[in-house]
Amino acid sequence: MKARMKPGSTLTNKQKEDLQEYIHIEVEKHLKTEREGATRRLFKVMAVALNDLYGFGLERTLRLIADITERMQDDDPVFWTHIDQRVKQIGLQFKDEDWKEGFS
Repeated sequence: MKARMKPGSTLTNKQKEDLQEYIHIEVEKHLKTEREGATRRLFKVMAVALNDLYGFGLERTLRLIADITERMQDDDPVFWTHIDQRVKQIGLQFKDEDWKEGFS
């Protein structure tokens, strides 16, 4: 005899809520790790490019990374609207930040 039970039918509502919370926490941890890795790789490539193209050494590169890191801590929509405007003044065509979707 084969018993075919749906996994959801054996869990209580509390267990389902706990499972959803656990999944949410684990996904957030994974996404944070991925973002940190992408940021680290971007800084590495940027550091090498700045060194090759403009002769940036250790001190200038560290100051730049510290400044960027400090600015990235700001999740204020007004701040990012200003950044979007400055980027356009420079002539770069980046997509504006969409605060209705949230920032990640």
